[in-house]
Amino acid sequence: MRSIRVSIPDDTLRDIDLLIKIGRYNSRDEVIAKALNDLLNREFVKINYVRYLAKSY
Repeated sequence: MRSIRVSIPDDTLRDIDLLIKIGRYNSRDEVIAKALNDLLNREFVKINYVRYLAKSY
């Protein structure tokens, strides 16, 4: 697995820290990985749908 470096606004980091503080997640890594995974899954679903539509024509 490769590492990546991201810049996140301070207000977003405060929100992430709040999620950790209330016990929803254990670490910033976990929050960011989940968010990235959710984003990519949605995008891949869109790509697959577009491919499906393109094959229909």
